[in-house]
Amino acid sequence: GVLDEGSAEFLGRVPDDIAKEIVSALGPEVRNPSAFVTRKVKAALQSEFPFKLTEVGLQQPQGSQDSPVVNVYHAGTRVPVPWHSKAQAMEALVQRGILDQRSADFLVKIPDRAAREIVASLGPDVRNPSAFVTRKLRELRVDFASSHRAETAMAAPMPCVEQFLVHRNGAPVSLPWVSKEQAVECLVSWGVLDEGSADFLLKAPEQEAKQIISSLGPDVRNPSAFVTRKLKELMMEGTISPDALTPTPVSVIPIHFNGAMLTLQWFSKEQALGDLVRSGVLDEGSADFLMKAPEQDAKDIVASLGPDVRNPSAFVTRKMKELRYGGQQPEHGKSLASLQTLVVHHNGVPMTLDWFSAEQAIGQLASRGVLDEGSAEFLGRVPDDIAKEIVSALGPEVRNPSAFVTRKVKAALQSEFPFKLTEVGLQQPQGSQDSPVVNVYHAGTRVPVPWHSKAQAMEALVQRGILDQRSADFLVKIPDRAAREIVASLGPDVRNPSAFVTRKLRELRVDFASSHRAETAMAAPMPCVEQFLVHRNGAPVSLPWVSKEQAVECLVSWGVLDEGSADFLLKAPEQEAKQIISSLGPDVRNPSAFVTRKLKELMMEGTISPDALTPTPVSVIPIHFNGAMLTLQWFSKEQALGDLVRSGVLDEGSADFLMKAPEQDAKDIVASLGPDVRNPSAFVTRKMKELRYGGQQPEHGKSLASLQTLVVHHNGVPMTLDWFSAEQAIGQLASRGVLDEGS
Repeated sequence: GVLDEGSAEFLGRVPDDIAKEIVSALGPEVRNPSAFVTRKVKAALQSEFPFKLTEVGLQQPQGSQDSPVVNVYHAGTRVPVPWHSKAQAMEALVQRGILDQRSADFLVKIPDRAAREIVASLGPDVRNPSAFVTRKLRELRVDFASSHRAETAMAAPMPCVEQFLVHRNGAPVSLPWVSKEQAVECLVSWGVLDEGSADFLLKAPEQEAKQIISSLGPDVRNPSAFVTRKLKELMMEGTISPDALTPTPVSVIPIHFNGAMLTLQWFSKEQALGDLVRSGVLDEGSADFLMKAPEQDAKDIVASLGPDVRNPSAFVTRKMKELRYGGQQPEHGKSLASLQTLVVHHNGVPMTLDWFSAEQAIGQLASRGVLDEGSAEFLGRVPDDIAKEIVSALGPEVRNPSAFVTRKVKAALQSEFPFKLTEVGLQQPQGSQDSPVVNVYHAGTRVPVPWHSKAQAMEALVQRGILDQRSADFLVKIPDRAAREIVASLGPDVRNPSAFVTRKLRELRVDFASSHRAETAMAAPMPCVEQFLVHRNGAPVSLPWVSKEQAVECLVSWGVLDEGSADFLLKAPEQEAKQIISSLGPDVRNPSAFVTRKLKELMMEGTISPDALTPTPVSVIPIHFNGAMLTLQWFSKEQALGDLVRSGVLDEGSADFLMKAPEQDAKDIVASLGPDVRNPSAFVTRKMKELRYGGQQPEHGKSLASLQTLVVHHNGVPMTLDWFSAEQAIGQLASRGVLDEGS
């Protein structure tokens, strides 16, 4: 069970010594052996012995030099395809449902050798062969147009390729529609749709699928939920037969939770674990940890949730650890005690972290919720010793570990080993010194961007919605090396890549004008950039308006607007947003409240449609206050706690204290405001203290009485302050109103 059928058979394609070397590399840090082996075999086929590709990928029957058999993989199964001629092979691939007609037609138009190499690359990890072939053709620069190696007839189909404008994280992206499968695969790879909604959409007729995709406008906050809802509406209207859309679960797993037996329908790992989180069986940390297991192992662990399991999340985490180390010690001949144990802090609470390897430790930090996915993956870019040093620095004074780690990794990449920046940020394929791949992060996901030329890379970044056209145009005008370094700096903490690039260009003194390293044409766009005078803490600041998104991001990063009002402002038309921002004068004491009020006034006047501004709450939480039940709409933590203060449920001190908790913990505490809670503010403060110290004493072996108690004065009145840690004490001063948020 170490390898699945497909990867095992794929491993048999390489010579014995290379296969042995790949298998020997299956160490404790390898989470998915099948994917690891497939990746290593591909690398071996392409780089270590490239001239054996024909021998390995194409089986040549004896006595027939012109009729090889190409082994391809489809749905995890090896399929031998006779290759008597290119046209015959394409017809066979279409008949067997491996390729759609359009991608097969394109393959027919390129040289036989190139077509065979692409088809032979259809390994067990390729989920959508048609989309894979299309991508390979683009890499060969045979991208639905003309190419040096393709016949001129290749250019003919181009006008027939429909283009759909969809929105990805609020930015418009052009989606070419070659086939339904290819389009859906694109949307999944961009992170627009999740696996479940994509599978659902694939079952709809092509015309209905196109209509739904074309409706993905900038106001759609959750495209996956939107697509699912639209499909269900079509099914209710009778436009689509229910039988056509109802997916069949791969398996149905009985589990136990809170003394009751539940049945879990398993369509995919992502969907199943999402259902377990939504139903409260697993917390997000353990579900994320379980997501890293192979699908069959994840199923086995979930199926083990019997009636004797009291804490499913802890059970799953323990099983995952056993799965990682096989119930044995992680390194041969070493006991766990002999391996390094670090002490890190999260929310002011110390926790021990066993360090077996960087990958294992980083995975553990992610599963415990100390690091988010983006910063965890970013931390994996640096060598083990530097990663360990960064993690060791997670002391009680670190309030946001993810941001801290990202900042430290960036500093390490830029200063501690600057000459390794190319190795870390730019992956250089063997045999290709001029075509690196730059790994960037967008919406928390790593996106590899091929860098054949500066212009091509910028076009790819714009098409994927990572950069807007203006910032890409500016990057084109600076030297290639500088542009690559800026793009490689797009880490998981960068919320607005376009604004980040603009700022980096300013730091390089390439600030929309002329520069020693930039071409003089760079200066041309400058007159088009509007400047707005806003006030930040009473001081005037010039705000360049490149785009609405960039301007709002600037205001958030400066602390002028909070997240809630910024999200609200992003929904307004650009002209109205400019008018509101230009009104932020020195007399505006609370810019966030001012912006929200102005938007509501425009909505009441009819200048802006209410539908354009009304966001959809993430959740609705019932709470009790003064004997009555209230419903709290939760759009964001800031908005929800603000509403609780305005309605008198919480005082400002307890709300500020609760603001320091992770969003999910804050939700859980607010949801606990039942009819028996007489003093919500005191209840919230107590719950926050329990959350910080896990119901235990804040330091091992010390009683609360033995810790230092200080006497401070506020408004001339003395008060006692228990000092457990700096973070706890500062939080208490803020919650009591002694200190404001800034100080």
